[in-house]
Amino acid sequence: MPKLGVRGTATAKLAFQNMFVPSENILGPPGKGLKVALTVLDFGRTTFGACCTGAAKTCLRLATEYARSRRQFGRSLAEFELVQKKLARMAAWTYAMEAMTTSRPD
Repeated sequence: MPKLGVRGTATAKLAFQNMFVPSENILGPPGKGLKVALTVLDFGRTTFGACCTGAAKTCLRLATEYARSRRQFGRSLAEFELVQKKLARMAAWTYAMEAMTTSRPD
């Protein structure tokens, strides 16, 4: 199915007609399936953000390692101001992402 966002997951149409479900297999109260589904989606949204934060931290680490090891014009890339600025921006965004996805006790 075409998507606007997350393309890394499989999506398909699924429909049941006149299907019996034993009471022990029903999640939540009968007729409240939408509420159960939305609760699952809310959890997924939170964990997806945390996964993206982890990926961003890895990208920042790899970019920093590359900037330190790669040499150009007799200096490492990490010595160039523009590269430092880009790494700093990456670090700031990653820090903000982590702050938004980390739960803090009240």
